[in-house]
Amino acid sequence: EGRQISIDNVDLGTLLLGSIWDEQAESLRIKVDNILKEKHPLLAKASYHPADKQVDASVLVDSLQLGILRPILSSLFSEIDGTASGRIQAKGPVSALTLSSQGTRFNDLHLKLDYTQVDYQADGPFSVSEKGLEFNDILLSDKYGHHATLSGGIPYDHFKDLRTNIRIDLQDILALNTTSKHNETFYGRAFANGTLRVTGPLERIRLNMNLTPTGNSSIHIPLGSSA
Repeated sequence: EGRQISIDNVDLGTLLLGSIWDEQAESLRIKVDNILKEKHPLLAKASYHPADKQVDASVLVDSLQLGILRPILSSLFSEIDGTASGRIQAKGPVSALTLSSQGTRFNDLHLKLDYTQVDYQADGPFSVSEKGLEFNDILLSDKYGHHATLSGGIPYDHFKDLRTNIRIDLQDILALNTTSKHNETFYGRAFANGTLRVTGPLERIRLNMNLTPTGNSSIHIPLGSSA
């Protein structure tokens, strides 16, 4: 019997776990099956060899809800929705797995960059390795139909020391949509050409903008006063 699961209020349906010991191979065979509305968003099969602590796993994702990433990436994105599909493989010792991916992509991804308060829609490929998550020139669009390209990624060392190294190349797209509530010293709505870079560890993110405002931009920089 499966168990109903959810993460950060995202319903993931039923999770089925199974395992069996393979006497001949001297390994533990494990299967994880996620069922949601007659789909299988996550289906993982793995073998674990205790003698040398080796793992051989294959994970197939099909319309996996990305809202489950909100707790991890909340310092970077205030909103995350959409799905991911593809296959991810893991091999090697538990402490130093080698990861690879095939056909992995984002589908109808919705992101709101916390620092700029801009909503973007995205579709496109990404790749996963033991060195990080890499965005492969993913096309972004704002609510006005303007476009940008997302590259770079989230580097890590076997899922430790997560950092951001994201680049967004903008083409007359909404780049800033803040009010004084978000930042009293610099706020407004701006469309721009140029480059936006997000770097650093998740707990100390740095934002670097090299942008040229285009039409319909309105930026406010209040002047200080003294008595």
